Amino acid sequence: MLGSKLKWAGDAVGVGLKWTTIDTTVRTNKGVATDGAQNWIIASSAGAVVFSTTNGALLSSTTAGAAAHWGAAYGVSKFMVNQDGGGGLYTASAAGGAYALAFSAGQILRNSGFNDGYFIIGANNGVTYFSTDGVTFTAQPAIGANSAFCGIYVAALSRSVALGVAAQSKYRTGVPSTAAWTGSCTGLTGTIYDVTWSPVMSRAVCVDGISGGIFYSTNLIAWTAATNPAGAVGVRGVCWAGDKFIAVGDGGLILTSSDGITWTQGTSGTSAQLWGVSYGAGTAIVGGVNVILRSN
Repeated sequence: MLGSKLKWAGDAVGVGLKWTTIDTTVRTNKGVATDGAQNWIIASSAGAVVFSTTNGALLSSTTAGAAAHWGAAYGVSKFMVNQDGGGGLYTASAAGGAYALAFSAGQILRNSGFNDGYFIIGANNGVTYFSTDGVTFTAQPAIGANSAFCGIYVAALSRSVALGVAAQSKYRTGVPSTAAWTGSCTGLTGTIYDVTWSPVMSRAVCVDGISGGIFYSTNLIAWTAATNPAGAVGVRGVCWAGDKFIAVGDGGLILTSSDGITWTQGTSGTSAQLWGVSYGAGTAIVGGVNVILRSN
Protein backbone atom coordinates (compact mmCIF):
# COMPACT_ATOMS: atom_id res chain seq x y z
CA MET A 1 0.00 0.00 0.00
CA LEU A 2 2.96 2.33 -0.41
CA GLY A 3 1.28 4.13 -3.27
CA SER A 4 -1.68 5.22 -1.13
CA LYS A 5 -1.58 8.54 0.69
CA LEU A 6 -3.26 9.55 3.88
CA LYS A 7 -5.46 12.62 3.87
CA TRP A 8 -3.86 15.41 5.85
CA ALA A 9 -5.40 18.29 7.74
CA GLY A 10 -3.64 21.63 8.19
CA ASP A 11 -1.17 23.32 5.90
CA ALA A 12 0.88 22.02 3.01
CA VAL A 13 3.54 20.47 5.22
CA GLY A 14 0.98 18.35 7.02
CA VAL A 15 0.50 19.63 10.57
CA GLY A 16 -1.19 16.38 11.42
CA LEU A 17 -3.82 13.85 10.59
CA LYS A 18 -7.47 14.59 11.04
CA TRP A 19 -8.90 11.99 13.41
CA THR A 20 -12.41 10.81 14.11
CA THR A 21 -13.39 8.85 17.22
CA ILE A 22 -15.23 5.77 15.99
CA ASP A 23 -15.64 3.86 19.25
CA THR A 24 -15.77 4.70 22.97
CA THR A 25 -16.70 1.31 24.41
CA VAL A 26 -15.12 0.75 27.83
CA ARG A 27 -12.24 -1.61 27.03
CA THR A 28 -8.52 -1.40 26.42
CA ASN A 29 -7.68 -1.59 22.71
CA LYS A 30 -4.04 -2.41 21.94
CA GLY A 31 -2.79 -4.16 18.81
CA VAL A 32 -4.19 -3.06 15.43
CA ALA A 33 -3.85 -5.03 12.17
CA THR A 34 -5.17 -4.86 8.62
CA ASP A 35 -4.97 -7.01 5.53
CA GLY A 36 -4.24 -3.85 3.52
CA ALA A 37 -7.70 -3.88 1.99
CA GLN A 38 -10.92 -3.13 3.88
CA ASN A 39 -10.52 -5.54 6.77
CA TRP A 40 -9.17 -4.69 10.24
CA ILE A 41 -8.92 -6.22 13.69
CA ILE A 42 -8.12 -4.59 17.02
CA ALA A 43 -6.96 -6.71 19.96
CA SER A 44 -8.83 -5.73 23.09
CA SER A 45 -9.56 -6.52 26.72
CA ALA A 46 -11.86 -9.19 28.16
CA GLY A 47 -11.32 -11.46 25.16
CA ALA A 48 -12.85 -8.97 22.73
CA VAL A 49 -11.62 -8.53 19.18
CA VAL A 50 -13.02 -5.52 17.38
CA PHE A 51 -13.26 -5.98 13.62
CA SER A 52 -14.29 -4.06 10.54
CA THR A 53 -14.90 -5.14 6.96
CA THR A 54 -15.51 -1.56 5.82
CA ASN A 55 -12.08 0.03 6.37
CA GLY A 56 -13.11 1.16 9.83
CA ALA A 57 -16.34 2.85 8.77
CA LEU A 58 -18.33 0.30 10.78
CA LEU A 59 -17.10 -1.72 13.75
CA SER A 60 -18.30 -4.96 15.29
CA SER A 61 -17.03 -7.10 18.14
CA THR A 62 -16.28 -10.79 18.45
CA THR A 63 -14.46 -12.85 21.07
CA ALA A 64 -11.34 -14.97 21.21
CA GLY A 65 -11.07 -16.62 24.59
CA ALA A 66 -11.82 -14.85 27.85
CA ALA A 67 -8.56 -13.09 28.71
CA ALA A 68 -7.33 -9.74 27.47
CA HIS A 69 -5.39 -9.52 24.19
CA TRP A 70 -2.27 -7.51 23.57
CA GLY A 71 -1.12 -7.95 19.99
CA ALA A 72 -2.78 -8.17 16.57
CA ALA A 73 -1.28 -9.16 13.23
CA TYR A 74 -2.12 -10.26 9.70
CA GLY A 75 -0.12 -12.61 7.52
CA VAL A 76 -0.45 -15.60 5.21
CA SER A 77 -4.16 -14.85 4.76
CA LYS A 78 -4.85 -15.04 8.50
CA PHE A 79 -5.51 -12.58 11.28
CA MET A 80 -4.31 -13.37 14.76
CA VAL A 81 -4.35 -12.03 18.29
CA ASN A 82 -2.52 -13.19 21.40
CA GLN A 83 -3.90 -13.63 24.86
CA ASP A 84 -2.86 -11.83 28.00
CA GLY A 85 0.46 -10.43 29.12
CA GLY A 86 2.82 -7.77 27.84
CA GLY A 87 4.00 -8.82 24.41
CA GLY A 88 3.12 -7.81 20.89
CA LEU A 89 2.24 -10.16 18.06
CA TYR A 90 3.88 -10.27 14.67
CA THR A 91 4.00 -12.32 11.49
CA ALA A 92 6.59 -13.10 8.86
CA SER A 93 4.55 -11.41 6.15
CA ALA A 94 6.50 -8.87 4.14
CA ALA A 95 5.67 -5.18 4.28
CA GLY A 96 8.03 -3.24 2.05
CA GLY A 97 10.72 -5.86 2.51
CA ALA A 98 10.44 -5.79 6.30
CA TYR A 99 9.32 -8.89 8.16
CA ALA A 100 8.02 -8.37 11.67
CA LEU A 101 9.12 -11.12 14.03
CA ALA A 102 9.15 -12.13 17.68
CA PHE A 103 11.73 -13.52 20.03
CA SER A 104 11.97 -15.27 23.36
CA ALA A 105 13.69 -13.87 26.42
CA GLY A 106 16.91 -15.41 25.12
CA GLN A 107 16.34 -13.81 21.71
CA ILE A 108 15.55 -17.17 20.11
CA LEU A 109 12.97 -17.16 17.38
CA ARG A 110 9.72 -18.90 18.26
CA ASN A 111 7.66 -20.54 15.51
CA SER A 112 3.97 -21.26 15.91
CA GLY A 113 4.64 -24.89 15.00
CA PHE A 114 2.30 -24.86 12.01
CA ASN A 115 5.00 -24.19 9.41
CA ASP A 116 2.88 -21.42 7.96
CA GLY A 117 5.36 -18.58 8.33
CA TYR A 118 4.03 -17.27 11.62
CA PHE A 119 6.41 -16.14 14.31
CA ILE A 120 4.86 -14.87 17.52
CA ILE A 121 5.41 -13.49 20.95
CA GLY A 122 3.28 -15.66 23.16
CA ALA A 123 3.14 -13.26 26.10
CA ASN A 124 2.29 -14.83 29.45
CA ASN A 125 0.61 -18.12 28.63
CA GLY A 126 1.42 -18.05 24.96
CA VAL A 127 -2.10 -18.71 23.65
CA THR A 128 -2.66 -17.32 20.17
CA TYR A 129 -5.88 -17.21 18.14
CA PHE A 130 -6.01 -17.44 14.34
CA SER A 131 -8.79 -16.29 12.04
CA THR A 132 -9.23 -16.32 8.27
CA ASP A 133 -11.94 -13.67 8.31
CA GLY A 134 -11.27 -11.61 11.44
CA VAL A 135 -14.56 -12.79 12.93
CA THR A 136 -14.17 -16.41 14.05
CA PHE A 137 -11.00 -17.14 16.03
CA THR A 138 -9.57 -20.54 16.92
CA ALA A 139 -7.12 -21.04 19.79
CA GLN A 140 -3.72 -22.54 19.02
CA PRO A 141 -1.48 -24.33 21.52
CA ALA A 142 0.53 -22.21 23.92
CA ILE A 143 4.23 -21.91 23.20
CA GLY A 144 5.32 -20.36 26.48
CA ALA A 145 6.21 -16.93 27.74
CA ASN A 146 8.47 -14.44 25.96
CA SER A 147 9.88 -11.12 27.07
CA ALA A 148 11.02 -9.20 24.00
CA PHE A 149 8.21 -6.95 22.85
CA CYS A 150 8.93 -6.54 19.15
CA GLY A 151 11.31 -7.42 16.37
CA ILE A 152 11.88 -7.08 12.67
CA TYR A 153 13.85 -8.58 9.78
CA VAL A 154 14.66 -6.20 6.94
CA ALA A 155 15.42 -7.94 3.67
CA ALA A 156 17.23 -4.92 2.20
CA LEU A 157 19.71 -5.05 5.09
CA SER A 158 19.73 -8.83 5.54
CA ARG A 159 19.58 -8.13 9.25
CA SER A 160 17.26 -8.99 12.14
CA VAL A 161 16.68 -7.20 15.42
CA ALA A 162 14.75 -8.07 18.58
CA LEU A 163 13.73 -5.23 20.88
CA GLY A 164 12.42 -5.10 24.42
CA VAL A 165 14.19 -3.93 27.56
CA ALA A 166 17.17 -2.07 26.10
CA ALA A 167 19.81 -4.33 27.62
CA GLN A 168 18.14 -7.30 25.92
CA SER A 169 17.78 -5.70 22.50
CA LYS A 170 20.00 -7.59 20.07
CA TYR A 171 20.63 -8.02 16.35
CA ARG A 172 22.10 -10.53 13.96
CA THR A 173 23.17 -10.58 10.33
CA GLY A 174 20.85 -12.54 8.07
CA VAL A 175 17.43 -14.01 8.60
CA PRO A 176 16.30 -14.96 12.11
CA SER A 177 17.51 -18.27 13.43
CA THR A 178 18.32 -20.02 16.66
CA ALA A 179 21.98 -19.09 16.20
CA ALA A 180 23.69 -16.74 18.63
CA TRP A 181 22.72 -13.08 18.48
CA THR A 182 25.15 -10.18 18.69
CA GLY A 183 25.36 -7.95 21.77
CA SER A 184 22.95 -5.22 22.76
CA CYS A 185 21.96 -2.64 20.18
CA THR A 186 23.68 0.68 20.74
CA GLY A 187 21.86 3.92 21.55
CA LEU A 188 18.76 2.32 23.02
CA THR A 189 17.48 2.99 26.52
CA GLY A 190 14.27 2.10 28.27
CA THR A 191 11.71 -0.45 27.14
CA ILE A 192 10.96 -0.63 23.43
CA TYR A 193 7.31 -1.42 22.68
CA ASP A 194 7.10 -1.21 18.90
CA VAL A 195 9.23 -0.93 15.77
CA THR A 196 8.54 -0.22 12.10
CA TRP A 197 10.49 0.11 8.86
CA SER A 198 10.14 2.57 5.98
CA PRO A 199 11.34 1.16 2.64
CA VAL A 200 11.04 4.69 1.23
CA MET A 201 13.34 6.24 3.82
CA SER A 202 15.38 3.05 4.38
CA ARG A 203 15.02 3.76 8.07
CA ALA A 204 13.61 2.00 11.11
CA VAL A 205 11.87 3.74 14.01
CA CYS A 206 11.24 2.27 17.44
CA VAL A 207 9.48 3.77 20.46
CA ASP A 208 9.91 3.57 24.23
CA GLY A 209 6.64 2.69 25.92
CA ILE A 210 7.84 3.94 29.31
CA SER A 211 9.95 7.08 28.93
CA GLY A 212 8.60 8.35 25.61
CA GLY A 213 11.82 8.00 23.68
CA ILE A 214 11.82 7.72 19.88
CA PHE A 215 14.83 6.21 18.11
CA TYR A 216 15.78 5.78 14.46
CA SER A 217 18.31 3.63 12.65
CA THR A 218 19.41 2.82 9.12
CA ASN A 219 21.14 -0.44 10.02
CA LEU A 220 19.15 -1.89 12.98
CA ILE A 221 22.33 -1.73 15.09
CA ALA A 222 23.13 1.90 15.92
CA TRP A 223 20.12 3.89 17.11
CA THR A 224 19.88 7.66 17.51
CA ALA A 225 17.37 9.46 19.70
CA ALA A 226 14.87 11.71 17.93
CA THR A 227 13.01 14.49 19.71
CA ASN A 228 9.54 13.93 21.10
CA PRO A 229 8.15 17.48 20.69
CA ALA A 230 5.40 16.85 23.22
CA GLY A 231 7.89 15.76 25.86
CA ALA A 232 5.40 13.06 26.77
CA VAL A 233 6.16 9.76 28.44
CA GLY A 234 4.93 6.50 26.97
CA VAL A 235 5.14 6.37 23.17
CA ARG A 236 3.56 2.96 22.70
CA GLY A 237 2.92 2.37 19.01
CA VAL A 238 4.43 3.32 15.66
CA CYS A 239 3.81 2.51 11.99
CA TRP A 240 4.88 3.57 8.52
CA ALA A 241 1.90 5.05 6.67
CA GLY A 242 2.99 5.13 3.04
CA ASP A 243 4.71 8.51 3.20
CA LYS A 244 4.96 9.27 6.92
CA PHE A 245 5.56 7.66 10.28
CA ILE A 246 2.80 7.83 12.89
CA ALA A 247 3.51 7.35 16.60
CA VAL A 248 0.92 7.21 19.39
CA GLY A 249 1.09 7.17 23.16
CA ASP A 250 -0.08 8.41 26.52
CA GLY A 251 -2.39 11.38 26.95
CA GLY A 252 -3.81 11.05 23.44
CA LEU A 253 -0.38 11.61 21.95
CA ILE A 254 -0.20 11.65 18.16
CA LEU A 255 3.10 12.39 16.44
CA THR A 256 3.94 12.34 12.73
CA SER A 257 7.23 12.47 10.87
CA SER A 258 8.26 12.30 7.24
CA ASP A 259 11.74 11.02 8.10
CA GLY A 260 11.59 9.50 11.61
CA ILE A 261 13.92 12.21 12.90
CA THR A 262 11.85 15.39 13.14
CA TRP A 263 8.41 14.89 14.65
CA THR A 264 5.31 17.08 14.76
CA GLN A 265 2.59 16.82 17.36
CA GLY A 266 -0.94 16.40 16.06
CA THR A 267 -4.35 16.64 17.66
CA SER A 268 -6.11 13.39 18.41
CA GLY A 269 -9.20 14.77 20.14
CA THR A 270 -8.71 12.50 23.14
CA SER A 271 -6.62 12.39 26.30
CA ALA A 272 -6.76 8.59 26.43
CA GLN A 273 -3.73 6.33 26.51
CA LEU A 274 -3.16 5.19 22.92
CA TRP A 275 -1.52 1.81 22.38
CA GLY A 276 -1.46 0.70 18.77
CA VAL A 277 -1.56 2.13 15.25
CA SER A 278 -1.56 0.59 11.80
CA TYR A 279 -2.16 1.71 8.23
CA GLY A 280 -3.73 0.27 5.10
CA ALA A 281 -6.00 1.21 2.20
CA GLY A 282 -5.30 4.91 2.77
CA THR A 283 -6.49 4.78 6.37
CA ALA A 284 -4.82 4.72 9.78
CA ILE A 285 -6.55 3.26 12.83
CA VAL A 286 -5.46 3.75 16.45
CA GLY A 287 -6.46 1.64 19.44
CA GLY A 288 -6.44 3.04 22.98
CA VAL A 289 -8.04 2.88 26.39
CA ASN A 290 -11.81 3.17 25.83
CA VAL A 291 -11.29 4.68 22.38
CA ILE A 292 -10.61 3.80 18.74
CA LEU A 293 -9.62 6.51 16.25
CA ARG A 294 -9.69 6.55 12.46
CA SER A 295 -8.00 8.97 10.07
CA ASN A 296 -10.26 10.84 7.64
